[in-house]
Amino acid sequence: MTRENILKRPLSFSSLKEFAESPKHYKHYRTKPKEAASPAMNIGSAVHCIVLEDRNKFIERYAVAPKCDKRTKEGKQIFADFEQSAIGKTVLSEQDSETVENIVNAIQSYEPAKKLIHSMTFAEKRFDNVIHSLNVCGYIDGGNENVIFDIKTVQSANPKYFLRDAYNRLLHLQAGIYSHTENMEKDFYFIAAESVAPYAVTVFKCEPEFISKGVSLLGGLLEKFNLCLDLEMFDQGYEFWNTNSGIELLTLPKWAE
Repeated sequence: MTRENILKRPLSFSSLKEFAESPKHYKHYRTKPKEAASPAMNIGSAVHCIVLEDRNKFIERYAVAPKCDKRTKEGKQIFADFEQSAIGKTVLSEQDSETVENIVNAIQSYEPAKKLIHSMTFAEKRFDNVIHSLNVCGYIDGGNENVIFDIKTVQSANPKYFLRDAYNRLLHLQAGIYSHTENMEKDFYFIAAESVAPYAVTVFKCEPEFISKGVSLLGGLLEKFNLCLDLEMFDQGYEFWNTNSGIELLTLPKWAE
């Protein structure tokens, strides 16, 4: 792993999440064969396409597989015709297509989310920054001169669960990266939309300390990443973050004391 590699493929929120696990996780993320998108990923991307762009873009990029019995001659022909018409498109099952529509309707009918989306002056805005001498890139889902926001399709948008999951998923790091990109001058929101019935939606405004925590984490990760580049330490696992000679101490959790 070299600085030239980072120039060709800049760091992102996803890759920095891997590096936060260990240099070895990041190296695996960078070098593993590209995997096909999962149905959940396709649902999330389709929701983004409709909400942030428009229905026509969705029709251009996605196709919904017909229900047919491929054991019959008629069913085989129906599906063969569909495959031909869907070349170059992402294929959704009928059930996944219904899920996409339910999520989109839930987001667009929830007033706090609706206001954010209608206030957009830009969508899927790419940024390329140099922070601590390292190239960092990404896409901001949407925003305007005062706010930026990111849409998450999740199993639960219940605040008491999402707040815990947000920290575990390093969403403060994402907020820190994006806010740093926008010079820390804009409010940052997450629109969390459930991907299962009843498709509830919650909008979360990131408090300043949440974002500051992410900015601080970003700085620390980039500092350590520079160290890894200089000393060629990308084969190290969890021991990279250990300050006790690679030995972890096993203690009782607070709730068991």
